[in-house]
Amino acid sequence: MSDPQPLTGAHGPHEQGHSPGGTASPQWQGVTLNFPHCRYKKVQVFKDEDNARKHMEKHLLSFGEGSSQDASESAAWMLVIPQLRQCCGDLSDPQQRNLVYRMWQRDRSAFDACYRLYARSIRLSVSDACHLGWKWVGPQVGGGWEGVALGTSGVLVVAENGFILTAFLPNQHTNGCYLGGNGKLQSRPGRHRIRGGVRSYREEKQHQKRKESWPPEKRLYYEVFRPALQFVRKAQYETFPPQGCLRPRNNIYAILKGKLPKCKWLHYDAWCRLREKVRKKLYDRQVN
Repeated sequence: MSDPQPLTGAHGPHEQGHSPGGTASPQWQGVTLNFPHCRYKKVQVFKDEDNARKHMEKHLLSFGEGSSQDASESAAWMLVIPQLRQCCGDLSDPQQRNLVYRMWQRDRSAFDACYRLYARSIRLSVSDACHLGWKWVGPQVGGGWEGVALGTSGVLVVAENGFILTAFLPNQHTNGCYLGGNGKLQSRPGRHRIRGGVRSYREEKQHQKRKESWPPEKRLYYEVFRPALQFVRKAQYETFPPQGCLRPRNNIYAILKGKLPKCKWLHYDAWCRLREKVRKKLYDRQVN
């Protein structure tokens, strides 16, 4: 799958309406992912355009029902998909997210470009999971199949009967802080809980400032992948009636955690080696 071209320059997107001579496609086309080495070879990234829009607005733009109240997941997606900054600008800025939302409503080609980037990140994540065994696929109670996978970027993917249901970055929060209108971290009353004690908001801001000097891969590990791994490792089984009831989503995560390494075993250097290894395998397979 080739990388989509950026919509705009580095200064952010510009709204563009539909026109008869425009580039917007007349009909939305969902991306189908092919995994020849997996049990279920073809999976489409969301069943229809409406479903795709709702999920991308929720997770990439922090809009809609069930979305987080801050932009932490939106900012994390820019670490997973660096090209988003070229297509959409700085998604940690609420005004920019509003602009992107309006642009998606008016210009389907703009939405499609972001959708293809999102689909590519899902493909890479599922490929990682297939190589590392960080996935689970099983039958549903009423027939069909369901599956869950975690990639080295921290993207948690849930699929069902040939369609991606959701792909998100779990455990994203600002630990008691939120991003203000200027895109900077603002504090709420209280203190931060950390291992071995608590951290004041002044110390937290200093910590955030130090992290900004880290290289992108290090930030991806500590700010996105490691929280996702912790989220799955903490999942617990839920009881439910044996017949006529869907499996609770948390149970799928609890099944997956048995296939993942413990956080203390997968430190930053080990993660870098694993990530380089699986991405090289994917590249070699595409070339050959």
